[in-house]
Amino acid sequence: MNKPTTQPYSLLPQSLELLESVFDTVPLGIVVYSEDGNIRTHVNQSFCDFVGYSRQEVLNETYGILTVDDDLDESLESRRKLRSGEIDRYVLEKRYRHKKGHIVWGEVESLVLRDANGDVLNYISFVHDITEDKENQEALQASEKRFKTLIDNSNQGIMLHRDFKALYANKAFVELYGYDSEQEILDLDSTRELIAPETADPAHHTIFEGDEEESNIEYICVKKDGTRFWVQRRSFVIDWEGQPTVCTARIDISERKKAEEALVELASTDSLTGADNRRGFFEKGENELRRAKRYNRPVSILAMDLDHFKKINDAHGHALGDRVLKTFADVCRSVFREQDILGRMGGEEFAVLLPEDDLAAAHTAAERLRQACEDIRLKVGKDELGITVSIGVIECGVIPEDLGQALNRADKILYQAKEAGRNCVVVQKG
Repeated sequence: MNKPTTQPYSLLPQSLELLESVFDTVPLGIVVYSEDGNIRTHVNQSFCDFVGYSRQEVLNETYGILTVDDDLDESLESRRKLRSGEIDRYVLEKRYRHKKGHIVWGEVESLVLRDANGDVLNYISFVHDITEDKENQEALQASEKRFKTLIDNSNQGIMLHRDFKALYANKAFVELYGYDSEQEILDLDSTRELIAPETADPAHHTIFEGDEEESNIEYICVKKDGTRFWVQRRSFVIDWEGQPTVCTARIDISERKKAEEALVELASTDSLTGADNRRGFFEKGENELRRAKRYNRPVSILAMDLDHFKKINDAHGHALGDRVLKTFADVCRSVFREQDILGRMGGEEFAVLLPEDDLAAAHTAAERLRQACEDIRLKVGKDELGITVSIGVIECGVIPEDLGQALNRADKILYQAKEAGRNCVVVQKG
């Protein structure tokens, strides 16, 4: 069996140029670093505007040059942990040197992309400008009067509450949630009404419940008209009218969330076929396998290999080979259910995980796919090209194993199908 290719994991940096116009409209700094973490390979306009440098000037600087010295050690230590695999992402606040000489603050969320062997391909950092947040926080501490004047004119949504009963909401907060007046906010029985039920539990956490002086979380809120949107909420305790009061500053981060989701989707999807790549397949598959074990439900796996694919490439070229791969993926989607997880493992090798299917049901599905492929005829000039597939079928849960072990077992059954002459389905025995 051919060794799985790591090609899907090279997809993100190659595609950033294609997405540049999208990146540059997102109000969020995005920076891509090389595998050693020192060289920036791509930066969007939002980050350039944030630090005041041109794109070329930013790309020419090595990692750490733009960071204030006092914040560099924490950044480097977090990057080291990311590279070593101790963490899969980190979030920190750091200061940057603006080209004009002043300091700007950024909230940085960084993650790492790895290939199938676990080697680092790239680092991606999302940089949110929190300079105004920091300046506002410093101003809020001066005095209650100055605090009130400031928040009245802040472009962040700011609310004060005790035990979730609103005491004050600035204009930006009222507009953020789509209400007509501050009084409507004050008349709410509880500010919990502003939180979407699916994220209510973490969002309801208040710093009064523990020893924290501040909290910073993201969750989904609900506007007056029912529209859902993502917010970032920073909360801290102030002395308001002589009593401890929670002050929350909120901003709409819906666009940032969309950008992050697009990048994650890009990093876990095979661009040619639209199937999950190996990483995406494992992420979804492991979750499904855990669910099946927890509830004692059946789940099966099909390991699939397109027959004589190398000969097709050699005889007709890679363009036709790509067409064959895309056609096969389309056939899979027409045969399998929406909840089934289709992944391209590399080259002409595919796998599908079938939730709720025992061995007999999986065998039936495999035969449907084999027959559907056998019926395909692709026009190649005046000739026609047929497609056949060899399939190995196993049921998970027969023995304790993780997804990787289950796939290895399915691959062995697939090898039996190829040895049996290809264009056939072989099912595990016993």
